[in-house]
Amino acid sequence: MKSFSAAIQELQKIFKEEKITTDTHEWLEDLFTELKDNDFSYKIFENWKKVIGTKKFEKIGEKIQRNPFLISAFFEKDVHAVQVKIKKVQRLTIIVIGMTGAGKSTLINLFYIWSIGIMNLKDVKKVLIPTKYLEGIAENISEMLVTDQTKSQTQKCSVYSFSLVFGEVKYELNFMDTPGLGDVEGIKKDDEHIENILDTISKTPELNSIVLMLNGSEARIHDRIQYVVTKLKGILPNVVQENLIILLSNVKYEPQLDVNMLLKEKISPNRIFYYENAIFQMDIQNKPEATIKNLNLDFKSIKEKLAIFMEESSLMKIQNSESFLDLKHKRDEFKNLITNIQNKIKENIQLKAQVENALSELNDCKDKGNKLNLSKMKPFTQIVDRQKETNYHNTICETCSSNCHENCGLSETTAKGSDVFKGCAAMSGDYCNQCKHHYSSHVHLRKLWVKEPETTEVIDPAIAKLISENSNAKAQKELMIKGFNKKLEQIDQNINDFRKNLEETTKKVKELCSDFNYEKELELSFEILKSKKETVQENEKESLNQLIQMFKHMLNYIFKKNIV
Repeated sequence: MKSFSAAIQELQKIFKEEKITTDTHEWLEDLFTELKDNDFSYKIFENWKKVIGTKKFEKIGEKIQRNPFLISAFFEKDVHAVQVKIKKVQRLTIIVIGMTGAGKSTLINLFYIWSIGIMNLKDVKKVLIPTKYLEGIAENISEMLVTDQTKSQTQKCSVYSFSLVFGEVKYELNFMDTPGLGDVEGIKKDDEHIENILDTISKTPELNSIVLMLNGSEARIHDRIQYVVTKLKGILPNVVQENLIILLSNVKYEPQLDVNMLLKEKISPNRIFYYENAIFQMDIQNKPEATIKNLNLDFKSIKEKLAIFMEESSLMKIQNSESFLDLKHKRDEFKNLITNIQNKIKENIQLKAQVENALSELNDCKDKGNKLNLSKMKPFTQIVDRQKETNYHNTICETCSSNCHENCGLSETTAKGSDVFKGCAAMSGDYCNQCKHHYSSHVHLRKLWVKEPETTEVIDPAIAKLISENSNAKAQKELMIKGFNKKLEQIDQNINDFRKNLEETTKKVKELCSDFNYEKELELSFEILKSKKETVQENEKESLNQLIQMFKHMLNYIFKKNIV
C-alpha cells in the first residue's frame, strides 16, 4: 500500500478546496474499508453526505474518483485497473481534423489531464502533446516549433491512446490528431496533409466520430476558412456524415462563427460543442491564484461539455473505413487526371498563342497586301512533361510528380502510400529526401516523368501541302487562314475533351462524397494565392506566380470562368 499519511494529505487538500472541516483521517479509513476488497459500493458516500451535505459531497466524490494518487494509494496497480463502480467499458476512436491553430492538440491535452485526475491546473507539469509552456510526454510525435502558431503544429497523423473514467463508464480513448490545413506553408502542403489524413483514416479499422475543429471566435467567413472546410468536407464519405461533430474553440459564451452558414447545411445542435481553450496558451505556473481559480472553473465547465461529447460519440460508429479507402482511390484517380490536364492545358495554351499570333500577322499581311511569310506554318516545338515507360518499378511522388527513386529496390506494391515506402532508400523516416513530401504521397509506377521536346503541327499537314502546291498568293493566304482556324477549333475541342473527362471523374468521386467540390477549392485557392502576392518573399514570387497562372488557366479553360 502507498503511504497512508500521504493519502491523508492529498485528501485534506481536497477538503480544504471545498472548505470542509471534518476528521479527514476517519473519513479516509472508512473509504479504505470500502476499497480494500476492490468493492467500492458507495455506501460510504451515503453516510458522509449527511455529515457535510449533498452538494459539497458530490464535489469531493468526483475529485476522489478523478485523483489517481488517492485511488492507487490503496492498490499497487494502475488507477484504470481499479474497479470503481465501473459498469461499462466504452472504446472510442475519434479523428480530429480542422484548421491550423483551431486547437486540435489542445483538445487531446484537455482529455489527457482530465484522465490523470488533474483538478487544480497548477498541478499540470507536463501534457501529452507539447505546448509553448509545457513539455509533452508522448513518444514518436512530430511537432513543429510550438511558438509559431501560423504553422500546423502537427505535421503527420498521430494516434494517442489512454483511459478516462467518468461516472460508471471507463472510456478507452483513441484520438487521431491530424495536421491542420490553411497554414503559411501553402496550398501544396495542404494537399500533402489531405493525402496523409486520408491514408491514415483508410487504415483505421473502426471509428466512432469525426471532429471538425474550428475557431468559434471568427465572426467573418473569410476565404481561408471556407477553403479549409471545403477541402476537409471533400474527404468525408457520404456514409460518415452523421458521425461528424463540430467543436468550436475560443468561445467563452456564444460562438461568433455561424456553422450552418459555413457548412451550408443545418447541423443538429447536439453535434455542436464549444468551449474556451485558453488553458494551455499561458504559463500557468506563473499566474496568480485568482487567475488559476478562474481557469479551474473553466476547466470544470469544459469537462462537463466533453462528458456530453463522449456520450454523443459513443452513440456513433463507423463499422469499417472501407468508404475512406474507396474515396482515396477515386481521389487518386482524380488527382492523376488533374496533373495530366494541367500539363495539357499549358501545352495547348502555348500552341493557341502561337497560332493566334500567326493568324493575326497573316490577316495583317492580307489587309496590307504584303508578301506571305510561309514560315508561320512551320511545326511548333515545346518542352513538355511526359511519362516514359520503364521495365522496372520506380518510386514516384504524386504530389509533385517527382522521380524520387528510379529502379526502387523494394518489392513492388500497387498500394499508394503503403507503409512499405518508409523503407525506400529515398525516405528519411516518414519524409522523402528528394521531394520532401510524406511517404503516403508516393506510389510505385513502371514509368518515369521526363521532360522532352514535342513537335506540334501549327497547321493541318493536308492544308500545308495544298499551300505549298499553290502558287497563287491570295489562295495561299486563304488556305493558311483556314488551316489556322481549324487548328484553333482542334485546340478548343481538346480542352472540351479535358473538361468532359474531368466531369466524368468528378461524378465518380461525388458518388462517394457529395461534398467534394474541386471547382470551389480551386477558386478559393486562387483568391488566397492572390492575396499572398504582396507579402511573399522575393525568392518565392516566381513559383507563386506560376501557381496562380496555372489555377487561372484551369478556372478559365476548364470551368469557363472569365478571370483576367
